Amino acid sequence: PDDYEGVALENSVEKQVNGKTKKFLKGARLSYYPSGVNIFTKTTGMKYPEREDMAYKDIKKIVGAGTPHYKKSINIADKQSEFTNTITYEQYNLKRT
Repeated sequence: PDDYEGVALENSVEKQVNGKTKKFLKGARLSYYPSGVNIFTKTTGMKYPEREDMAYKDIKKIVGAGTPHYKKSINIADKQSEFTNTITYEQYNLKRT
């Protein structure tokens, strides 16, 4: 059971899973990610920026001529009632030049 086909056992971690002790290899799945990708997990106590919902014209007053660093639009359409709507998500970073 302690045989991991030549992998050093100091790279393994034991954890309790559903009342059973299991061994996991540290970094065993890192090879599945492309090189250079940032692997992010939430740090305890990390504070995220506050989100605000507001009208588009109010956002444009705040950001001025700035361009969004992220933009996504979703089109919603219902053919039966001929309803259409577009939801646009934009993120601005005013500290970035």
